[in-house]
Amino acid sequence: MIEANELDSLIKSRCPDALFESIYKINDLFDLKPLYYFSLFDLYEVDNQLADTIFPEIYFCLIQSVIDGSSCLSLYDDWCLGILKKLNDVSNPKKMIGAFIDDVEKGNLKKIIQFNNSENCPFILSKKEDSYFLYFEKYHQIENSLNKSLEIISQHKNKEIISSDGLPLDEILKKNPLCYQNSSPYSINNEQLKSIEMVLQNQFSIITGGPGTGKTFILFSLLRILIRNGYSISDIALAAPTGKAANRMMESIQQNLPLIQTPNELDNELLGISCVTIHRLLGITKFRVDGKFHNGLKLPFRILIIDEASMIDMSAMNNILIAIDPDKTKLLLIGDKDQLPSVELGAVLSDLTSSKSFAEVTTLKTSYRSKEKLKSMIESIKDFDGQKQFDIPMVENIDAFLNEFDEGCALLDLGNKPYDFFLVQLSKWICHNYADNFIKPKTDSLSDDQIIELLRSLNSHQVLSAVNSGLYGVDKINSFFIQEISNRFSIRNHNNYFHGMPIHILKNNYDLELFNGDFGLIMEVAFNDYVACFLKNGKVISVPVHLLPPYQPGFVTTIHKSQGSEYDELLLIIPPEKSFSILNKQLLYTGVSRAKNKCLIVGSEKDFFNGMKNNYHRTSGISNIS
Repeated sequence: MIEANELDSLIKSRCPDALFESIYKINDLFDLKPLYYFSLFDLYEVDNQLADTIFPEIYFCLIQSVIDGSSCLSLYDDWCLGILKKLNDVSNPKKMIGAFIDDVEKGNLKKIIQFNNSENCPFILSKKEDSYFLYFEKYHQIENSLNKSLEIISQHKNKEIISSDGLPLDEILKKNPLCYQNSSPYSINNEQLKSIEMVLQNQFSIITGGPGTGKTFILFSLLRILIRNGYSISDIALAAPTGKAANRMMESIQQNLPLIQTPNELDNELLGISCVTIHRLLGITKFRVDGKFHNGLKLPFRILIIDEASMIDMSAMNNILIAIDPDKTKLLLIGDKDQLPSVELGAVLSDLTSSKSFAEVTTLKTSYRSKEKLKSMIESIKDFDGQKQFDIPMVENIDAFLNEFDEGCALLDLGNKPYDFFLVQLSKWICHNYADNFIKPKTDSLSDDQIIELLRSLNSHQVLSAVNSGLYGVDKINSFFIQEISNRFSIRNHNNYFHGMPIHILKNNYDLELFNGDFGLIMEVAFNDYVACFLKNGKVISVPVHLLPPYQPGFVTTIHKSQGSEYDELLLIIPPEKSFSILNKQLLYTGVSRAKNKCLIVGSEKDFFNGMKNNYHRTSGISNIS
């Protein structure tokens, strides 16, 4: 919301007379920058007929929708109808929307808004089935291009190019399977088998499922089958939206190779496979923003597999599909449709799995990762519809959770408790998890196995916050951890880092093979000589601290950045000062599902349940095509 004095000044300087009353009402409902108001005033100068319509209300609803990640505004959406009802004090806003649509369809507002036609017009009104969607012209173009690419690839979705019968499938699943810690062969379930057969028989496939449902196992099994069907490593492309996700994908393959009961030379070929970011796959750089591969030059692979597909935004998916020749390249997307969508525009994976018009989709439901109580809570959060009874155990303080909970999920209600109470809980978390973990020996006196154990131990417990800033955000809590640990354990702080401090990389550095989100440990190898140790493909790499790309302390990270990671113990912080605007069911599901054994949610009980009822949805025209 713009402050009253600033709003008065803004209106006096530019606002058309017809908008005076509307602008004050709109400002009470939307928290938007003055720039958006000036843009509206500019539009009125182009076409003064807008004064007789509900365009100002619709315009700000569209802006808020795009800020929230939607590509468009559904005009008959309940939220939009509710805004119009409040702003115009009417009982039936649908009549107002109907009149607005009539004006656009008749061409009365053609200087500003056109119906199903761009022609360099700022706004596009589009009808899909019985729904009307309003777009900014830029996003209408992106979505149109994506829909055309989806329609092309969907025409090839039942083109079988790999047989699911015969020896390869039988060999890798029965005769020569993976064997885990107890040496018993991995037993594939029907969901996983169906997924493998689907990918082999179709040109465009999607596998979606929550944590621990076997997505990594399916990927590895598919690779083993492909190389037994005449695919070479150069025929296969593996990619992910971020450097961290690409590195995790690569590590999962490397970790599964030693688990093959009797690996042969075909399995060993997978040692040469690589995984890259989508930007690197397409050849996108700051000097080549359109990429090397596009409509004129297609990707040269026979199959493209993309992991963590929920992170792919609409523009990136459009670029991927444009660069694929569907006659030659199979496409597989792997991810969790219920996780948070991409940071940028759209929720493509969720849209595609809902539509099922473009790709074959299999949903994995059986999870093997989390303990039973925690798994039950994760499923309850995911399936909550706002109507059912939802119960979560409550604890009075963090001691009760750490000492009395072997597994499961609980809520520590901050309620009206002072901020100092919250800091005391963090101090107890520090004592519980870090008292024995700060390393006195120098790095050169430790073996790689010992460093690996330290890295895994530190990364087994994590604090997540929904935001970066504020009293309950990542930056503030990381600073508190550094101060508390330095004082409590008499750690010598050297330029805001110290011996034994975990870190998260913030920016990709391909030369060092470090990626945004990578977890490392700073260690002192000699007096004032520090390196950061990372675990890469089962091996320790050390990088001098002064050569590192930008990083932050790794005690706390955001829920968004934790996607794809897993931790034994998890502290999930709901920041009360911002929870009203950012908390939703998808955020809570993504956060809690990072835990393997137990998770403590710290925040207001009221905020938690309000967030559970907020089922975050992004609007697009993709899922409305059949």
